Amino acid sequence: MIDLKCGQYIVLGDLMVDEYNYGEVTRISPEAPVPILKHSNKILFPGGAANVAMNLKELGNNVELVGILGNDEDGNWLRNYLNKSGIGTQGIVMASEVSTIKKVRFRTKVQSLLRVDYESLQRQYCSYAATIIKYIDEFLNNNITDGVLVSDYNKGMIPDTLKSNPYSPLFDKILKKNIICGSDTKKEAETISLYSGFDFLKPNKIELSKVIKRTLTSANLLKRATCEYLMKCKAKAVYLTLGDEGIYYNNCNSEVFCKANKTRAVDVTGAGDTVFAVIMNCLRSNMDIETSLKLANLAASIVIQYNGTKTITKSELLRRF
Repeated sequence: MIDLKCGQYIVLGDLMVDEYNYGEVTRISPEAPVPILKHSNKILFPGGAANVAMNLKELGNNVELVGILGNDEDGNWLRNYLNKSGIGTQGIVMASEVSTIKKVRFRTKVQSLLRVDYESLQRQYCSYAATIIKYIDEFLNNNITDGVLVSDYNKGMIPDTLKSNPYSPLFDKILKKNIICGSDTKKEAETISLYSGFDFLKPNKIELSKVIKRTLTSANLLKRATCEYLMKCKAKAVYLTLGDEGIYYNNCNSEVFCKANKTRAVDVTGAGDTVFAVIMNCLRSNMDIETSLKLANLAASIVIQYNGTKTITKSELLRRF
C-alpha cells in the first residue's frame, strides 16, 4: 500500500500564467504560408512555480507559494485562482513595475501552432528580494515546514549570479534545518552551484547538457554525465527526466532507472512540474527511490494526456498505481 504523506511546503520561484487559445484550422492564409486559426475559446492555467504548487496541493499538501507577479490583469487572475485553490499567497509580491510572465499558446485539439512569451526584464525582480527573503524567514520560524521547492525557470526571480546572490544566505539557513530541499532549475554551469547542498535537483536532458557542456547522446553515459552534473551543482542527488524514455536517479553511489509509462502525449506542458512535486512528496514520505520514480513516471503519463497545464490528484495517482 502506497502512503503519500501530507506535508507543509514552500514553493519559491518564477510565477507565470499559461494561456491557451483553441480553435480550428481549415485553410492557409492568402497573405503568407501560415495556417489561419478560427478562434473558439481561451483558457488560463497557473504556470511555472504556480503549477508546482497546484500539483502539491492536489496531492493533499499545504502549500505556501512565494514569488513576484505584476499588479496587472494576469497577475490578479493568478493570485485569485491560487487563493480559491487553497494555496497560501501572502508571500506573493504584487509589483507595479513588473509585468506578469505569460506564455500564450495557439493550438487545435491535436496540434500546437505557436507560442508567444511575455516576460519582464530580470533586473526588475532584484529590488524585491529582501521582502521575499524576510517573508520566508518568518514563515519558517512560525511553521513546521517539510520541504522547500525552488522552481527556477531562470526568468529573474532567482538571480543568475553567484556573487552577492541574495538567496545564498537563505538557502544556507534552510539547509541547516531538517527540511528537504529540491530545485528544478535552468541555471547553467557558471551558477548551478547556487544549489550546493540541496537534497536533489531535477534537470531534463537539455538542462543537464548545458551544465556539463556537451550533448547527452547515449543511455550508457547517464552515470558519468549525472556525476559530472553533481560535481558542478554540489547537490546530493539528481533526478534526470528523459521525456518518453523515463527518469534516471543518481547520487554517485547508487543509480536507478525507471522506464516511462507508454501513453499518447497530447500536451507535455507542465509535466516536469508534476514530476518535481511528486518526487518531493515521495521523499517526504520516506519512499524508496524505485517506487518514487514509478509514481513520478505515472503522474507524468497521466497529465500529458490532456490539453493544457494539467495537475495530478492524489486519488487519481494512487488509483492508477
